[in-house]
Formats: sequence, C-alpha cells, structure tokens
Amino acid sequence: MVQTTHNRPGPHRAGRRALLALVLAVLFLLVLGSSGARAVDYSAQEVRFVEILNDYRRSLGLEPLMVSDLCSDAAEKHSSDMAKYGFVGHKTIASDWFPKGANGRVRLALCGYGGPLAWGENIAAGYTMATSLFEAWKSSTKGHHEIMIDPTYRVVGIAQVQVPGSEYGCYWTADFGSLVDQTAHWVGDPSPATTTTSTTTTTSTTTTTSTTTTTSTSTTTAATTTSTEASTTSTTGSTSAGRPFIDVPLTSTYYDPITRLAAAGVVSGYVGGMFCPDNPVTRAQFAKIIVSALGKHTPEIDNADVPTFPDVVYTGSSYPFDYVEEAAALGIIQGFSDGRFAPEANVTRLQLALMLVRAGGDALAVPPAGYPCRFADVPGYARDAVNTGLYNGLFSGKTATRFDPYGVATRGHVAKMVYGLTQVIAP
Repeated sequence: MVQTTHNRPGPHRAGRRALLALVLAVLFLLVLGSSGARAVDYSAQEVRFVEILNDYRRSLGLEPLMVSDLCSDAAEKHSSDMAKYGFVGHKTIASDWFPKGANGRVRLALCGYGGPLAWGENIAAGYTMATSLFEAWKSSTKGHHEIMIDPTYRVVGIAQVQVPGSEYGCYWTADFGSLVDQTAHWVGDPSPATTTTSTTTTTSTTTTTSTTTTTSTSTTTAATTTSTEASTTSTTGSTSAGRPFIDVPLTSTYYDPITRLAAAGVVSGYVGGMFCPDNPVTRAQFAKIIVSALGKHTPEIDNADVPTFPDVVYTGSSYPFDYVEEAAALGIIQGFSDGRFAPEANVTRLQLALMLVRAGGDALAVPPAGYPCRFADVPGYARDAVNTGLYNGLFSGKTATRFDPYGVATRGHVAKMVYGLTQVIAP
C-alpha cells in the first residue's frame, strides 16, 4: 500500500527495475508564487547526491550548485505523487498538490520558485543509493548528463522518496533552476527559512529545468550497483510558441479547440501561462466566449440605461454587461424565473447544451422523428434540445446512459463544445 507523505519508512531495497526520465523545456516569464519558504531537512542520500554532483561540476571547471528549498519542495511533492499514484513521468497524472497535467515548470511555480529562469528536470525510480543514481544519469545519452552540467543552472532541488510495497520502492526528482531564490543555501549549511520539514518522507522529489525548446523524457539501459537492470524509454515533444498554454499538452483532447479559440482571441489564460482546463466557467464568462466565437460582439454598448437583467448593470466596462446583453439579444442566454441572470454562477452541462443549441439555431440539422434521447437524467423540457445537440455532434454524455445535466461545465469542455459549434455552423 502506498503510504502518505507523513509516514517515514526506513530504507527499502531497490525495485526489480529502474526508470530514468528527463524533461527539457523553455521557461519564459514565470511569476513568483506566494508559497511560504520552509527549511528542508535533507536525508543523507540527498546530501550525498548534491555533494557528488558538485564535485563533478568542479572537476569540469563549473560552479557548484546551491540547494533551493523551494525547488526541493516541488521535487518532494512530485516524487510523492509518483509513489502514491503509481506513475513515473514528468507530467502529473494525479496529485495531492498539483493540477492534472502539470509539468515541472508549473510545479515549481506553484511551490513559489519563479522569475525569469531556465529550468530542467531529471527523475528516476528504483535507485536507493545516490552513487548509483548519479552514475546512471551521468552515463545517460538522453540528456540527463547535459542537465547536470549545464552552466546556466545555479540551484538544484533534490528529493528521494522511499515507499515499501510500491512498484519501484524509491523515487527521485531533481529540479534545476537558474534563479538563486531566497531559500537557496549550500548543502550542509542551515537554511535561510525558519520552519524545518523533512524530504525523507513517503515521497520525495527533485526537479530540473532547462532552456531548450524540447520536452524530453528518457531512460537508458544500464546496470545499477545492485545489479538491478534499469530500463529506459524516451519521448520528445515540441514546446514552441504554437503551444500557448503550459497545462494543455499536445495530447489533450482540448488542445486543438483551445489553441484555435485562443488564436482568435475568444479565450485567454491566466498569469504564468496556464489555461486551467478543469476550472469551471461562469455564466458571464460563457456569454463573452459564445458571442466572441460567433463574431457577434460590437463596441457599441446597448441598453446601458435599461439592462435586461437587474443583476447585470453597466458600470463603465463592456464586460460582462455588453456581452450578456448581446447574448440575450441573440436568444442564446436566458435568466431565471425571478428575472436574475446570476452572472457569477457556474454553467452546468445542461445549461451549456441548451445555450449551444440556441446559438446554432437554424444552422443545426433537425433529428429525424423518433430520434431517441438515451439519457434518462435529462429533464423533459430539455430533451429536444439535447437530442439536437447530440445529433449534430456538439456534445456527448458523461457515460453511454448518463448526461450529468447538473454537473459543472469546465473551461476545457466549453472550449471544445464552442469550437465544435463554430465548425458545424460554418458556411
């Protein structure tokens, strides 16, 4: 059983196999997070790894690296997640701290490490000793070695997490960065932070970052000092300007619609380059998205003195007032029985379906007579609209038999559905 990060198991023999992985990516402007600094109590193996690494860098005429407690915090959390949720990779699959799909850059930012910097990340699983881990990365031809000797980096965050009973037993993350932050110090010296926490928990991670435009994960076949075979794989992917949001990977089902809508100015992201596709969408936000996607927004402010909804009044800004008025005039949105629009309420899946079908209007094909609505949880008043949307391929159910009408529509979901509508009704 995977233990929590509060448990502190003793040393565990390396798993039957080990994996190495590497991520290289470009970091442009990263806004410094607000996480409070905390001191890290590094384990003997973590300290040993940094000592070996710095001795090696000195032998090459390179400056040694300081340890950053902020980077080590991000590393520890990622290693912990890998151990707990059973994955080994640079993209967060599941986490107690980070959004799904987060990469090293996002994790570092959320842990408070930021600014204009280059970053890189090495990860490994199955190595219990710092010496064998270092040799594996040093002998790698997939970029691990290059990250360790990159002269751009000034700090490293390191974390080793041991979880008896997990697939690999031991998980490492090393995060490298070019910014010397407020928690940076020489290994073995006291941390500038005052609160001490240990990275020798159920999980510990270390993350690294670099300035290349390629995201890579790599492993190589090698033998550890315990004669355990280390298997390796490698993948690469572009992180060029064509990918506008760091948390929407090329493999995401939302990538194409989000990218296209962003290029058209219909949607935008948050500070730090994130889109947050799993966040909800408010009714006011949807009004702006749908009006913009249909090309129906104009600079003129209509009905400023006689608003359609008493809770959406003109305050001198076009948002949300003008977009709500335009969407109402187009017949796309409606208010509640008491006359309110509730602009800050989250859009539900059923509301999204109804508004999409209204927006499509006569451009949508009418389902043939007897076309069945296979979702028993759709209320009677909405079944015709849901059928029309399904027939035109605008959306689908949560499952084969359940629509989940009152579930919250996410930013990714809305982007995909709105972009799909624009393709269906395009002349």
